[in-house]
Amino acid sequence: MVFNILEQHEIWVTLSHPKYTKPMKGNKTDRKDTKWICDLYMCGMVKPSFIPPADIRELRDLVRYRFKLTCMITGEKNRAQNCLTVSNLKLDDVFSDVFGKSSRSITEQILQHGGNVIRKSFSLYFVISQNDWIVGKFKSHGGIIK
Repeated sequence: MVFNILEQHEIWVTLSHPKYTKPMKGNKTDRKDTKWICDLYMCGMVKPSFIPPADIRELRDLVRYRFKLTCMITGEKNRAQNCLTVSNLKLDDVFSDVFGKSSRSITEQILQHGGNVIRKSFSLYFVISQNDWIVGKFKSHGGIIK
């Protein structure tokens, strides 16, 4: 931004909203518009816009960048979950957090051992074959819900 460069050289700059410096109607040129804005400024009729200090601007940039990274992570997680769903691995039906520790360990086992994996976890029983995936939830009294 031009303002940042001019601010570093300690040049006083006033930024204003164009709505408040709207030039007169009619035959307009850049020279006439410049003179009109200059006359408004000399009369004290230009209200400067608020520009936060440099450290606040830097903090805002960092927060915006963090938000952008968070959105990118969320998008990648959604893509990964969609890949699992397309592959008939419905982990979101079983786990509240598909990217939690236990879910990730199961996904890693599937990726490492491929086709036929039988894995028994504390409260879940998984049977994974080449074409389908059957998930049973363990009931509190010991049975399996299908």
